[in-house]
Amino acid sequence: MTKKQKHTKVDGKTPSRPKKPNSDDLIMVGIGSSAGGLDALQHVLPNLQVKDDVAYVVVQHLSPTHRSLLTSLLEKHTPMPVQKITEGMRIEPGNLYVAPPDKDVVLSGNRLELHKPSSIGPSPSIDSFFTSLASEKGGQAVGIILSGSGSDGAHGIRAIKSDDGITLAQSPDSASFDSMPRAAINTGLVDLVAPPEEIGEELEIALQYPGKIASNKTIEPDDEIPVILGMLHQRTGVFSGAWWSTR
Repeated sequence: MTKKQKHTKVDGKTPSRPKKPNSDDLIMVGIGSSAGGLDALQHVLPNLQVKDDVAYVVVQHLSPTHRSLLTSLLEKHTPMPVQKITEGMRIEPGNLYVAPPDKDVVLSGNRLELHKPSSIGPSPSIDSFFTSLASEKGGQAVGIILSGSGSDGAHGIRAIKSDDGITLAQSPDSASFDSMPRAAINTGLVDLVAPPEEIGEELEIALQYPGKIASNKTIEPDDEIPVILGMLHQRTGVFSGAWWSTR
Protein backbone atom coordinates (compact mmCIF):
# COMPACT_ATOMS: atom_id res chain seq x y z
CA MET A 1 0.00 0.00 0.00
CA THR A 2 1.45 3.36 -0.99
CA LYS A 3 1.29 6.50 1.09
CA LYS A 4 -1.28 7.93 -1.34
CA GLN A 5 -3.52 4.88 -0.88
CA LYS A 6 -3.33 4.92 2.89
CA HIS A 7 -6.50 5.74 4.81
CA THR A 8 -5.97 7.69 8.00
CA LYS A 9 -8.78 8.49 10.41
CA VAL A 10 -8.39 11.29 12.93
CA ASP A 11 -10.59 11.73 15.97
CA GLY A 12 -11.59 15.38 16.09
CA LYS A 13 -13.96 15.12 19.03
CA THR A 14 -13.56 17.52 21.92
CA PRO A 15 -12.87 15.59 25.16
CA SER A 16 -16.00 15.41 27.28
CA ARG A 17 -14.09 15.63 30.57
CA PRO A 18 -10.78 17.01 31.85
CA LYS A 19 -7.63 15.01 31.33
CA LYS A 20 -6.49 12.94 34.27
CA PRO A 21 -3.47 14.31 36.12
CA ASN A 22 -0.21 12.40 35.71
CA SER A 23 2.70 12.00 38.06
CA ASP A 24 5.24 12.83 35.35
CA ASP A 25 5.54 13.84 31.71
CA LEU A 26 6.38 10.37 30.40
CA ILE A 27 4.33 9.27 27.40
CA MET A 28 3.79 5.50 27.35
CA VAL A 29 3.09 3.61 24.15
CA GLY A 30 1.60 0.13 24.41
CA ILE A 31 1.92 -2.10 21.34
CA GLY A 32 -0.25 -5.22 21.18
CA SER A 33 0.07 -8.02 18.65
CA SER A 34 -0.57 -11.70 18.12
CA ALA A 35 -0.31 -13.94 15.05
CA GLY A 36 1.76 -12.21 12.38
CA GLY A 37 2.80 -9.61 14.89
CA LEU A 38 6.54 -10.21 14.65
CA ASP A 39 6.63 -9.20 11.00
CA ALA A 40 4.57 -6.09 11.78
CA LEU A 41 6.83 -5.16 14.71
CA GLN A 42 9.90 -5.49 12.52
CA HIS A 43 8.43 -2.82 10.26
CA VAL A 44 7.12 -0.57 13.06
CA LEU A 45 10.17 -0.37 15.31
CA PRO A 46 12.71 1.18 12.90
CA ASN A 47 10.39 4.18 12.48
CA LEU A 48 9.61 4.82 16.15
CA GLN A 49 11.23 7.96 17.52
CA VAL A 50 13.71 7.47 20.36
CA LYS A 51 12.76 10.32 22.69
CA ASP A 52 13.52 11.35 26.25
CA ASP A 53 9.82 11.55 27.15
CA VAL A 54 8.51 8.33 25.54
CA ALA A 55 8.73 4.64 26.53
CA TYR A 56 7.32 1.63 24.67
CA VAL A 57 5.89 -1.67 25.90
CA VAL A 58 5.29 -4.63 23.56
CA VAL A 59 2.66 -7.19 24.58
CA GLN A 60 2.48 -10.16 22.20
CA HIS A 61 0.49 -13.34 22.68
CA LEU A 62 2.75 -16.33 23.16
CA SER A 63 2.29 -19.81 24.55
CA PRO A 64 3.29 -19.90 28.28
CA THR A 65 5.56 -22.86 27.51
CA HIS A 66 7.17 -21.17 24.52
CA ARG A 67 10.75 -20.01 24.98
CA SER A 68 10.44 -16.53 23.58
CA LEU A 69 13.26 -15.01 21.55
CA LEU A 70 11.21 -11.88 20.98
CA THR A 71 13.50 -9.57 22.95
CA SER A 72 16.63 -10.56 21.01
CA LEU A 73 14.75 -10.46 17.70
CA LEU A 74 13.42 -6.95 18.29
CA GLU A 75 16.85 -5.63 19.32
CA LYS A 76 17.88 -5.94 15.68
CA HIS A 77 15.25 -3.46 14.54
CA THR A 78 15.63 -0.52 16.90
CA PRO A 79 18.45 1.52 18.42
CA MET A 80 16.53 1.58 21.72
CA PRO A 81 17.56 -0.67 24.61
CA VAL A 82 15.14 -3.66 24.59
CA GLN A 83 14.40 -5.33 27.91
CA LYS A 84 12.30 -8.31 28.94
CA ILE A 85 9.96 -7.20 31.71
CA THR A 86 10.63 -8.44 35.24
CA GLU A 87 8.53 -7.87 38.35
CA GLY A 88 8.58 -4.27 39.54
CA MET A 89 10.74 -3.05 36.67
CA ARG A 90 10.94 0.75 36.61
CA ILE A 91 9.98 2.44 33.34
CA GLU A 92 12.66 4.65 31.82
CA PRO A 93 12.18 6.86 28.75
CA GLY A 94 13.85 5.87 25.51
CA ASN A 95 13.48 2.15 26.27
CA LEU A 96 11.38 -0.65 24.82
CA TYR A 97 10.00 -3.29 27.19
CA VAL A 98 8.78 -6.76 26.17
CA ALA A 99 6.17 -8.74 28.12
CA PRO A 100 7.11 -12.32 29.09
CA PRO A 101 4.91 -15.07 27.61
CA ASP A 102 3.57 -16.44 30.89
CA LYS A 103 2.43 -13.28 32.72
CA ASP A 104 0.03 -10.39 32.33
CA VAL A 105 1.66 -6.98 32.60
CA VAL A 106 0.08 -4.15 34.59
CA LEU A 107 1.35 -0.60 34.90
CA SER A 108 1.38 0.71 38.47
CA GLY A 109 2.85 4.18 38.89
CA ASN A 110 6.09 4.12 36.93
CA ARG A 111 6.67 0.39 37.40
CA LEU A 112 5.57 -2.75 35.59
CA GLU A 113 4.00 -5.54 37.61
CA LEU A 114 3.60 -9.15 36.52
CA HIS A 115 0.37 -10.99 37.33
CA LYS A 116 -0.78 -14.55 36.84
CA PRO A 117 -2.87 -14.58 33.66
CA SER A 118 -6.49 -15.61 33.58
CA SER A 119 -7.26 -19.17 32.50
CA ILE A 120 -9.64 -17.62 29.96
CA GLY A 121 -8.30 -15.63 27.05
CA PRO A 122 -4.86 -15.06 25.51
CA SER A 123 -1.70 -14.38 27.48
CA PRO A 124 -0.27 -11.92 28.03
CA SER A 125 -3.49 -9.90 27.89
CA ILE A 126 -3.33 -6.75 25.79
CA ASP A 127 -6.61 -5.57 27.30
CA SER A 128 -5.21 -5.93 30.81
CA PHE A 129 -2.14 -3.83 30.04
CA PHE A 130 -3.97 -1.19 28.00
CA THR A 131 -6.58 -0.78 30.73
CA SER A 132 -3.89 -0.18 33.37
CA LEU A 133 -2.07 2.13 30.95
CA ALA A 134 -5.21 4.25 30.55
CA SER A 135 -5.80 4.32 34.30
CA GLU A 136 -2.25 5.38 35.15
CA LYS A 137 -1.36 7.70 32.26
CA GLY A 138 -4.65 9.19 31.10
CA GLY A 139 -3.99 11.51 28.17
CA GLN A 140 -0.35 10.41 28.04
CA ALA A 141 -1.29 6.84 27.07
CA VAL A 142 -0.99 5.51 23.53
CA GLY A 143 -2.32 2.14 22.35
CA ILE A 144 -1.33 0.47 19.08
CA ILE A 145 -2.90 -2.75 17.78
CA LEU A 146 -1.02 -4.77 15.16
CA SER A 147 -1.67 -8.03 13.33
CA GLY A 148 -3.34 -10.78 15.33
CA SER A 149 -6.26 -13.15 15.60
CA GLY A 150 -9.16 -12.59 17.99
CA SER A 151 -10.29 -9.32 19.54
CA ASP A 152 -7.84 -8.78 22.42
CA GLY A 153 -7.00 -5.10 22.68
CA ALA A 154 -10.41 -3.75 21.63
CA HIS A 155 -11.53 -3.26 25.24
CA GLY A 156 -8.17 -1.66 26.02
CA ILE A 157 -8.59 0.72 23.09
CA ARG A 158 -11.90 1.85 24.60
CA ALA A 159 -10.23 2.41 27.98
CA ILE A 160 -7.39 4.48 26.50
CA LYS A 161 -9.72 6.59 24.39
CA SER A 162 -12.12 7.18 27.29
CA ASP A 163 -9.21 8.74 29.20
CA ASP A 164 -8.20 10.95 26.26
CA GLY A 165 -5.25 8.89 25.05
CA ILE A 166 -4.26 8.22 21.43
CA THR A 167 -5.15 4.99 19.61
CA LEU A 168 -3.73 3.46 16.43
CA ALA A 169 -4.21 0.26 14.47
CA GLN A 170 -2.47 -1.49 11.63
CA SER A 171 -4.45 -1.28 8.40
CA PRO A 172 -6.23 -4.66 8.05
CA ASP A 173 -5.18 -5.15 4.44
CA SER A 174 -1.51 -4.98 5.50
CA ALA A 175 -1.91 -7.48 8.38
CA SER A 176 -1.16 -11.19 8.13
CA PHE A 177 -4.10 -11.74 10.50
CA ASP A 178 -6.58 -8.89 10.43
CA SER A 179 -9.14 -9.76 13.13
CA MET A 180 -7.37 -7.92 15.98
CA PRO A 181 -6.89 -4.63 14.12
CA ARG A 182 -10.42 -4.91 12.70
CA ALA A 183 -11.86 -5.43 16.19
CA ALA A 184 -10.02 -2.33 17.38
CA ILE A 185 -11.15 -0.26 14.39
CA ASN A 186 -14.74 -1.48 14.80
CA THR A 187 -14.91 0.19 18.21
CA GLY A 188 -15.01 3.48 16.34
CA LEU A 189 -12.34 4.78 18.71
CA VAL A 190 -9.15 4.37 16.68
CA ASP A 191 -7.57 7.70 15.77
CA LEU A 192 -5.10 6.54 13.13
CA VAL A 193 -4.97 3.57 10.75
CA ALA A 194 -1.81 2.86 8.76
CA PRO A 195 0.46 0.07 7.46
CA PRO A 196 3.17 -0.85 9.97
CA GLU A 197 6.03 0.97 8.24
CA GLU A 198 4.07 4.24 8.52
CA ILE A 199 2.82 3.90 12.09
CA GLY A 200 5.90 5.55 13.58
CA GLU A 201 5.49 8.63 11.40
CA GLU A 202 1.76 8.84 12.10
CA LEU A 203 2.38 8.51 15.83
CA GLU A 204 4.92 11.32 15.78
CA ILE A 205 2.40 13.58 14.04
CA ALA A 206 -0.33 12.60 16.51
CA LEU A 207 1.88 13.42 19.49
CA GLN A 208 2.25 16.95 18.14
CA TYR A 209 -1.50 17.65 18.14
CA PRO A 210 -2.23 20.30 20.77
CA GLY A 211 -4.06 19.02 23.80
CA LYS A 212 -3.64 15.35 22.86
CA ILE A 213 -0.76 14.53 25.18
CA ALA A 214 0.70 17.40 27.14
CA SER A 215 -1.73 19.79 28.77
CA ASN A 216 0.84 22.59 28.66
CA LYS A 217 0.94 22.71 24.86
CA THR A 218 -0.54 25.87 23.43
CA ILE A 219 -2.66 26.04 20.31
CA GLU A 220 -1.07 27.96 17.45
CA PRO A 221 -3.15 29.06 14.44
CA ASP A 222 -1.29 26.70 12.06
CA ASP A 223 -1.93 23.77 14.42
CA GLU A 224 -5.66 24.04 13.84
CA ILE A 225 -5.40 23.19 10.14
CA PRO A 226 -4.58 19.43 10.43
CA VAL A 227 -7.16 19.03 13.17
CA ILE A 228 -9.86 20.60 10.99
CA LEU A 229 -8.79 18.49 8.01
CA GLY A 230 -8.91 15.41 10.21
CA MET A 231 -12.46 16.18 11.24
CA LEU A 232 -13.44 16.66 7.58
CA HIS A 233 -11.78 13.38 6.61
CA GLN A 234 -13.58 11.54 9.39
CA ARG A 235 -16.92 12.76 8.08
CA THR A 236 -16.32 12.80 4.31
CA GLY A 237 -13.31 10.59 3.55
CA VAL A 238 -11.92 13.34 1.32
CA PHE A 239 -8.66 14.15 3.10
CA SER A 240 -5.74 11.87 3.90
CA GLY A 241 -3.09 12.03 6.59
CA ALA A 242 -0.55 12.22 3.77
CA TRP A 243 -1.52 15.91 3.31
CA TRP A 244 -0.25 17.12 6.65
CA SER A 245 2.53 14.51 6.80
CA THR A 246 4.35 16.70 4.28
CA ARG A 247 3.74 20.01 6.04
